[in-house]
Amino acid sequence: MLGKAWCNGEEIAAAESVSESSVMELLRQEVDRSITIETSEDSTAYPAASRYALALSRNRDRVTSKQLAMLNAHRAAPGRIMSEEGLTEISKCKRWSVARSQYALLGRMLGESMLFEPLKSNKNSPEWIRMVAFEVDSKNGEQIEWQLRAELAEALDSVDL
Repeated sequence: MLGKAWCNGEEIAAAESVSESSVMELLRQEVDRSITIETSEDSTAYPAASRYALALSRNRDRVTSKQLAMLNAHRAAPGRIMSEEGLTEISKCKRWSVARSQYALLGRMLGESMLFEPLKSNKNSPEWIRMVAFEVDSKNGEQIEWQLRAELAEALDSVDL
């Protein structure tokens, strides 16, 4: 018997064996190996710009106008760094928690498309915003600032959203 596993229209695993159950087990093992999970700050590299570009292309219809406005402003900011207040203002959200959720939803869409799961929070759920940006030390010490991932910034240069 032959079996294959697909994700977003791309074959990610294939297995051949004598029984359906053994094919399924081999496929499970292959799929598990294809998923990358960040377990600490330095446990694994984030996906390359080409993978981000492919994920963006495949999901371009799901990127919201708020997310796109945030990405474009973030990419254009000096050092690709923006404060929570700046991102909130660009997104036209009333609070950072709402703007943050926009980036987290985008991050989850990208991460799931690339089979990459970011570091888990203290609530034991993936911090999907980390797929888009990461916290940096604030210059003024007052507000938290976020830096857009270089891989995502590069991908945005090659994808028409």
